[in-house]
Amino acid sequence: MRQYRFVMSSSSFRRPLSATASPAVDAVSATECGRQVLWLGMLRKMGLRQTIDRLLPTESAVSHGAIVEALVLNRLTAPQPLYQIEEWAREVDLGGLTGIDPVRLNDDRVGRTLDALVTKERDAQAAVSMHVIKTFNLDTSDAHYDTTTAWFEGDHEGSALAARGHSKDGNRSRKQVVIGTVATADGEIPLAQVTVPGNTGDVTTVPPMLRALRACVRTDAIVVSGDSVMWSQANMDAVAAAHGVFLGPIAMNQAVVRWLCAATPEVEVTVKLVRQPTPVEYRACVVGRFAVNGVVGAGARIVVLDPRRAAAEAAERGAALVRMEAALTSLAAGLSKSPAKKAKTDEERALADEKKLAAARKKLAALRARHGLAARYLTTKLAMKAGVFTLT
Repeated sequence: MRQYRFVMSSSSFRRPLSATASPAVDAVSATECGRQVLWLGMLRKMGLRQTIDRLLPTESAVSHGAIVEALVLNRLTAPQPLYQIEEWAREVDLGGLTGIDPVRLNDDRVGRTLDALVTKERDAQAAVSMHVIKTFNLDTSDAHYDTTTAWFEGDHEGSALAARGHSKDGNRSRKQVVIGTVATADGEIPLAQVTVPGNTGDVTTVPPMLRALRACVRTDAIVVSGDSVMWSQANMDAVAAAHGVFLGPIAMNQAVVRWLCAATPEVEVTVKLVRQPTPVEYRACVVGRFAVNGVVGAGARIVVLDPRRAAAEAAERGAALVRMEAALTSLAAGLSKSPAKKAKTDEERALADEKKLAAARKKLAALRARHGLAARYLTTKLAMKAGVFTLT
């Protein structure tokens, strides 16, 4: 009699075997491993096992690529500590899926693979990522960079990486590391990764991240776009060393205000934005230069004017000023009409005036808060003399 081994099941078919068994079929065993089968097919298409085996050849009965594949499969489906990988492999019949005897996945064997992988971590990352990008035809023209933290139990004295810092998990009492990753916007495929001490600020992770990215992507130019906190001499030096360009705003301070006031943006610049169907016209000019990697004048400070946005904001400011002036006129009229209680003494009169003035100031503050944009351009003064308010 032929025997059939059922190694895959789905929640929609979890009926007792006796209810569906045929006299001609003997159910030897049933193992739920549907998720593992699906992910295993994806990992094979990504070329993970083949890449690791090429970078880390071994004479062991089980290759490093097979061990890494099993570990990744476990992390994707049912994460377990290293000493429980062997038991997990038995539960999902990993031997039936991959041909690996679960006993080969003991924590000592897994540890030897991880020790070997450390020496080729960046090469493996780059090779697998490039294979995935080509296989799935992903667009790499736009990439995202972000950081996260991973915390540890224990003191980890003497560690060069474990340190207390700003925790994105809320575990401020534990030591951690900061992990930065650059991933493609299309598919979120990692291009490069860097691990730095746990007390490292996000801004200062840019230089090591750019070095890691350039080690993986050595041909394409890098254009870094970020907010004003990313602007620092160290970051500009790192961008230049990676043969890249930084595009982004800088913090508004007195020096920047002077640059803007002295700027005469007359050079027309046409920019094709990724998410805009038609090119956008700007005007720009260079307002100063700074040193990059010790080279005087290698960096340029550029003021860019968007004429359409400038016109729209000017119209918005004008309308906001009109609304605020109308509101101030109404407030002044209301204050003038407010009845005053007759005071018997000068002391009572002064106290009443103070209360009225305090109430009027609260109303003026509330009005300015409601008209925040216009309030930045209008200076208002409130005064009271002989019980009469004046608003200028």
